[in-house]
Amino acid sequence: LRNRLRRLMRESFRLHGAPLVARFAERSDALTLFVLFRGREATAGPDLRRDLPAALARLATQAFPPPAAEGA
Repeated sequence: LRNRLRRLMRESFRLHGAPLVARFAERSDALTLFVLFRGREATAGPDLRRDLPAALARLATQAFPPPAAEGA
C-alpha cells in the first residue's frame, strides 16, 4: 500500500504541479514540498486524486501569488 500511495502522489504532482513549479522559475529561492497522507487506506486512491491537485493549486495561488505586473 505504501508504494501505491507514493506512486499516486508522484503521479498527481507530475500532472498538477506545473503551476506551482512555474512560480519558482524566475525566483532565486527554492521550495521543498513534503506531502503526508493521513487518511483511510480504503479511500486513499480517490482521496489523493481529489485532494492533492486542489491542495497544489491552492498552494500555488495563495502562498505564492504571481508577481505584480509592472506599472500596475
